[in-house]
Amino acid sequence: MDADGVAVVVAALQAHPSEVSVQQPGCAALFSITHFGAACAQAVVDAGGVAAVVTALQAHPSEVGVQGDTIA
Repeated sequence: MDADGVAVVVAALQAHPSEVSVQQPGCAALFSITHFGAACAQAVVDAGGVAAVVTALQAHPSEVGVQGDTIA
């Protein structure tokens, strides 16, 4: 697991909170990463991924792509 890659995704989500075109694939990436095991899920948590995803969910409540790719 490359934790630096997770940090890059989280940084992009944090830098562009109003851009659905960043939030949707970023959330999808973090969601996918968590499915590769506990160490990967922990890397997302450690990088601030949970907070970034919650922010995306709150900022884009009507965006099906953000909502679906985050909690699917």
